[in-house]
Amino acid sequence: MVVAFQPHQFQRTLLLLDDFAEAMAGSDIALITEIYGARETDEIMASVSAGDLVNGVREHGCEAHFAGPVANLPEVVAEHYRAGDVVLILGAGDIDAAVAPATPAQAPRGLWVCKSHGDSAQVDGVVRGAHAARP
Repeated sequence: MVVAFQPHQFQRTLLLLDDFAEAMAGSDIALITEIYGARETDEIMASVSAGDLVNGVREHGCEAHFAGPVANLPEVVAEHYRAGDVVLILGAGDIDAAVAPATPAQAPRGLWVCKSHGDSAQVDGVVRGAHAARP
């Protein structure tokens, strides 16, 4: 499983760095984009980086890579994708903009996109084969 993750907010990333690293280490490959900042001070933004999370995931024994800005995600996913992989794209910032170009060729059997909006979630299905099923 390839997990692409966009951390949301620098302060949250700093506070949950070890938890995020441990969770991402459950994947085969973790691809970490730049942190999506919102309402942070320069001091908080300087206190943590996506590279810190990449290093934390590696310390848990998982292959991890810095994916750069979200705009790079389609190419970075394609570099690491192997036939049969499941690609999970997670985040609360603008990562949904990268979903469509990142996944059609990589998900021939099916792709489900879930966008969370506060207390509600919207699920859109794109079925690409007989084995695709709604989670």
